Amino acid sequence: FFGVAYLLWGMRYTINDISWWSMIPSLTSEAKPRDQLMTLVVLFAALGAFIVAGLVPVFTTGNAVEGYRISGIAVALFFVICQAAVLLFVKENRDADEVKKEKLSFIDMFKIVLGNKQLLWSVTSVFLFYLLSAIINSLGMTFFYFEFGYAGDAMSTFILFYAIGIILGTAIYPLLTKKFVRAQLIRGSVYVM
Repeated sequence: FFGVAYLLWGMRYTINDISWWSMIPSLTSEAKPRDQLMTLVVLFAALGAFIVAGLVPVFTTGNAVEGYRISGIAVALFFVICQAAVLLFVKENRDADEVKKEKLSFIDMFKIVLGNKQLLWSVTSVFLFYLLSAIINSLGMTFFYFEFGYAGDAMSTFILFYAIGIILGTAIYPLLTKKFVRAQLIRGSVYVM
């Protein structure tokens, strides 16, 4: 049951996530507003993730079943409210001269990526970034639990400091785009990491 539920959740999350990210170019075609939208999306996604990650350990210390139930219901309700707000209030900018787009198969996408060296390196770096980020986060959480035990307040403090770093980094991105070109930002980000 848990394996199937987790698989279905992952599929639903992916379908939702793809539609959210593909919505940004539909809202504006200008680079500056798109950068601002991307920054806001990442900022609020990180903020939401850290709020949940910071509060769930507090609620689940003691009676984990009840804590996860309350947390799950609260997050699910908030999710439905946010989805309804997007559905009702966000309007897509459609140009009158829409270009007819050709349909691509999954294999065609692989051919395009493999045939474009810059795109291949970008896709590879993004894949490695997310893979290694997940591994590092998992190792950090596991180390924390083994070293300090499962204490809700301590875990929330740990997540708070982690969140501050991520949110500050995301918030200063628009300022950096005014002073540096994207190639410099990417190179600098790699050096910082």
